[in-house]
Amino acid sequence: MVLIVMSSKGQVVIPKGIRETLELEPGSKFNVKLEGKKIILEPITDVNFEELIIGVSDKEVSKIIKETKKLELERERRLLKELGVE
Repeated sequence: MVLIVMSSKGQVVIPKGIRETLELEPGSKFNVKLEGKKIILEPITDVNFEELIIGVSDKEVSKIIKETKKLELERERRLLKELGVE
């Protein structure tokens, strides 16, 4: 177990080891649940794009697709760098 401290803005930092194990990137989304006195952060990994785009304009859909591709490219570059292939 790791001790973390909440900032005055209510922010907490997920420890690096956990971020790496779960392959969390900046911008990762979470479901937040309260179970008794426990706060549960559950990473959202499966995105149902049909549900995501209902009521969203074509411009916003294009932006979502562009950002998704950008995140995938960044993840690929990081992996290649970790493997020593640049």
